Parts: sequence; C-alpha cells; structure tokens
Amino acid sequence: MGKLFANPKILIILLIFVASLLLSVLGGALGASFGLGFLGGPVPFISVPAERVFSENIFGYHLLNSTIMFWFSGILLTLFAWISTRKMGDVPGRMQNLLEVIIEFFSNLADSVAGGGKKSGRIFLPVVTIIFLIVLFTNWVGILPGVGSIGRIETIDEWIHHHVEKEQSDLSKKYPNTEEENLHDLAVLHFLLEEHSETFVVFEKKYVNYVPLGSGESNRVPLEGVVDYDKKSVGD
Repeated sequence: MGKLFANPKILIILLIFVASLLLSVLGGALGASFGLGFLGGPVPFISVPAERVFSENIFGYHLLNSTIMFWFSGILLTLFAWISTRKMGDVPGRMQNLLEVIIEFFSNLADSVAGGGKKSGRIFLPVVTIIFLIVLFTNWVGILPGVGSIGRIETIDEWIHHHVEKEQSDLSKKYPNTEEENLHDLAVLHFLLEEHSETFVVFEKKYVNYVPLGSGESNRVPLEGVVDYDKKSVGD
C-alpha cells in the first residue's frame, strides 16, 4: 500500500478524484442545503426545438445552444484523435490503443451490416463512426454543470402570457358576454391571485441567455416578490 501511494501519478489521480468529488457534492444539491451549491442551476425547461443563446441575430443567424454543444463536441473529438495519432507506432500507446479499439469495433460492425465480408463496410464506416461519436460526445457534454442553463430564458411577462390563455378560455365559458379586453384583464387578475406563491429563479440578465452557476432552485423567490402587485387588492 505504501508503494502504491508513493507513485506520484497515482497520488495525483487520487487527489483529483477526491477534489472533484468534494467539488460536486458541495457545489450541488447537497451543498445547497448547507448554503453552498455554487454549481447549482435551475431545473431547465424541457424543449424539443433548440433554443437561442443570444437575443439578437448574428449576421442574420440564430445561434442555438445545440450548435454550441455540437461544435464543442467536435473540437473535443478532433483533439482526442490528434492526441491519439500524433505519435503513432507499431507498439501503440494508451490513447492510440483506445482509438484503435473504437475504430475496430465500428469496422467490424460496418462489415457485418454490409454482408459480412472483410472490409465490405469501409465505404460508409467514416460517416457512421463520426455520427455516433459526435452524438455520444454531445450527450456527455450535456450533463456537465451549467450546460443545461444555456438557452431560451422565459421572462415573467411571457410566463404570465402563456398561462393566461388557458385562464381566459375558462373564464370565457363562465362569462360568455364579457368583452375580450375585459376578459383578458380578468384572466390576468385571476392568474396572479392563484399563482402568487409560484417561485422563479431571479438573476441579472445580460446579453447572453445564460443562468449563472449558483442561481439554482434554492434561490427561488415567489411571484409576488417579482411582479409589483398587491395580492389583497387583486383579490378584491
């Protein structure tokens, strides 16, 4: 055991592992219960379409959060391939050996799909391998702290507007003779009264749609603390 800890490489790996464990625990949900949680973020809204990162267009292009993850994954994959092949030899190193295992796996898979003949799947091997690895790396990047908070951020006005539509539809059935404008105002009042305890993550919005680390679920404030209205007067 003493010889094991005397090895500098093993000692560094153990220290990095312990530091990462402490950082993830203290900065996560468990640490938030003790007033820490500096890596925490709000639970993101699940959206099938990709979300914008910038409010404004960049040369007429909407930069999406999925685009950032795609390019970041591509850079990581390119870096991995370069490191693995920069010192190629007959006796492969660790990284080259790992890359060869991956390529051999996909090569055998492509050959079996293409009929089972040797090298019969080489024609589409690069495309299949790249697509699989890009998707794999992109999904791995997606679980990193902070990644889920990049994208579309709904304002309080938008949140109220989206929910008021259902409230207005219900009120129109209850009060069919009410004018549309008055019905909308009534729906807003009803909604504010019913959802006054709904909580939100509040932060200072910058040009980039990104929720800072630490602005997590524990930092939520109620709707009545965000929107300036008197709950009692609304009820009256």
